[in-house]
Amino acid sequence: MNFIEEFKKGQAEKNKGLYMGDGLSGISKAINGVQRKRIYGIASAPKIGKSTFVDYGFVISPYLAWLKTKDVNIEWIYFSYEIDRVSKEFDFAAYFLYHDYGIEAVSLEEGQTITINGEKRTVIDLSPDYLRGRLLDDNNQIIKVKPAIMEVLKEVYANRIIPLFGEYSDTGSLITPGKITFIEEKENPTGVRKFLMRKAQGEGKFIYALFGENGKKIIGYQPDDPDKITIIIIDHLRKLPPERGFTLKQTVDKMIEYCVELRNWCGYTFAPIIHTNRSMSDVDRMKYAKDELFPTSEDIKDEYKIFILLPWILYKILLSLHYENRLY
Repeated sequence: MNFIEEFKKGQAEKNKGLYMGDGLSGISKAINGVQRKRIYGIASAPKIGKSTFVDYGFVISPYLAWLKTKDVNIEWIYFSYEIDRVSKEFDFAAYFLYHDYGIEAVSLEEGQTITINGEKRTVIDLSPDYLRGRLLDDNNQIIKVKPAIMEVLKEVYANRIIPLFGEYSDTGSLITPGKITFIEEKENPTGVRKFLMRKAQGEGKFIYALFGENGKKIIGYQPDDPDKITIIIIDHLRKLPPERGFTLKQTVDKMIEYCVELRNWCGYTFAPIIHTNRSMSDVDRMKYAKDELFPTSEDIKDEYKIFILLPWILYKILLSLHYENRLY
C-alpha cells in the first residue's frame, strides 16, 4: 500500500467505517465508524457497561451492517478474561430476541410474582438470567421460559448465535466455526502476540529486511485478502497475566505496544477495554468534582501509555444499559 493506492481505495468507498448502531450514531459519526487499522480504547469505572458497549458497537451492529452487503470478509478475535463464551451467547441471544422479534418484557404466569427492589411484579424484563432459568419467583420457584419464547429462541440460536460464535458440542468442542474466535484462556501480552502472529502468517506473509549483521526485521505484511476486516477485543487489560517481572502498568504498556505493532503491520483493529480507577465512580467526586467529573490521565494511570499511543479514546460512562434501541 502507498499514498496513491490508499487514496484510490478511499474514493472507491472502501474506507467507509462500520456503523456502530442507532443508539451510538453520534459516536459512530464522530469516529467515522469502526475503521480498519485503528485502536479504540474503551474506559470507564468497573460495572458501568464497557463490555455491553463494545459488544453492541464493535460486534453486533457492525455484524448486522455487514450482513446487508457482505462486500468484504469480517471476523472477530475476542479475548474475554471475565465472561465465558456461553454467558456471552446468552447476552447476545437476549439482544436478538428484542432486535428480531421485539420481545423486551415477559408476563409471568397467572398468580406468579417476583419482588424486585421491594416491588412485586408480574412482568419482568427479558434478560439472559431469565433465558438461563436463574430467576426465582416469590415462592422460590424457577421462572421458566414460555413455550412461545422458547420457539423463537431456537431460531435466534440457529440464525444468529451459531453464525457468530460457531457451534459447539455438549463438551464445549468446536464443531463449526463462526465469525467470532472466542478465547477464554488467559495469555500474557507475548502469548497474545504469538497467537495473532500465527494467525497472520496463516493468512498472508510478512515482509522482512536485513537488520544488523545476521538479523532481519519485519517491514510489512502482504495479506491474502487485503480487504478483510479483523476486529480484536481484549476484555480487559487489567486481567492480562503479567510478563515475567513486569508490573501491571508495564504489562499493559507491552500489550498496547504489541497492538500498535500488529495494527501497523496487519491492518488489525483493536478494541481494548480499560478499567479506570474506582474514584471515577465515587459519589463525592460526582457531586463536587465539576470539571474533573470527566476522565484525566490519573484515572487510567496504570494504562497511561494508552493516552499517548491510541488515536481514539472512547471514554464510556453508561449509567444505564438501556439505550433507545435497548442493549441487553
